Amino acid sequence: MQIAMILCQAFPMLDHALTAALVRSVRRAAGDGAALLVTDTVTGAPVLSADGVAVAPDAEAAALASADLLLIAGGPEAALYMPMRLRDALRLAAARGATLGGLGHGAHVLSALGYLDGHRAVLPPAPEPLGPFPPPRPITHEDADFVHDGARLTCRGGLATGAALLDRVAGRSAPALAHAAARGLHAEGLLPACDRSAQPAPEDGVAAPPGDPLIARMKAIMGAHIAEPLSLTEIARLLGLSPKQLRSRCQRIEGTSPARVYVALRLDHARLLVERTMRPIADIAGAAGFESPSSFTRSFREQYALSPRDLRAGALIGPARAQAAETGAQPA
Repeated sequence: MQIAMILCQAFPMLDHALTAALVRSVRRAAGDGAALLVTDTVTGAPVLSADGVAVAPDAEAAALASADLLLIAGGPEAALYMPMRLRDALRLAAARGATLGGLGHGAHVLSALGYLDGHRAVLPPAPEPLGPFPPPRPITHEDADFVHDGARLTCRGGLATGAALLDRVAGRSAPALAHAAARGLHAEGLLPACDRSAQPAPEDGVAAPPGDPLIARMKAIMGAHIAEPLSLTEIARLLGLSPKQLRSRCQRIEGTSPARVYVALRLDHARLLVERTMRPIADIAGAAGFESPSSFTRSFREQYALSPRDLRAGALIGPARAQAAETGAQPA
């Protein structure tokens, strides 16, 4: 997981602090290579947060080019100053299929440049007067703390930033890794223990972590290495166990082998990509760590009793049927 964050003037410091803390938590749970945060600014020079704290861009800001999530954070007037530096970063990220995210008023930047057109999104009230804002875009406004819609992520900012990022970790990696990250945020005082909304909810497909901490950590490590799976020997080494001890422990706790747990996690990740994005099936196969589209499709069919293409077709037809039922029209 590689996150790039572009800070605009008067950005909320909490958005940056939560993102940095989540990355630290993921690294503690699954190793230093599991997550990276690169911070840049809209000007390439230090910018002031809403609290008056100056934040400078990282020396390795060139790493923006490899980020799989590009976040924009800014104050109420973030969309009134969008230099080519910012526009180029968004254009290149979108072209390589990275997720574009707007935290709080950062979502207005994505909206103003057309990156939320046709998407569901959370947008805070725009500043008045609108100044050079373009006319309203074709966006479905959602009354929610955050929304993932395909390769777009928008949220209200503040504590909702933590909730949105935890949801992304759970969806792209593994529930166990998201729970480990949530515990890390709580330990740093950035996630109140009573704030259940900022933790992945069971109805989102995230189950409570298992009672065995080693098995929970095993899943966290697996979840952080979906596209390039580790060998079970390496996972056992990271856990301080022999491969035989890991297999025995996993069989006792999970009722199956570590290899099957790993494949299930990768297929869960692939299913989310099939349902939530329009990425080619061959790309999704690689993103889930499968050597070929054919082996991916075979495993997917064994797990879900239908092919990735059939699942995607059903996901696309479902909303059309629901809309037709409301209007009385016949779905296409």
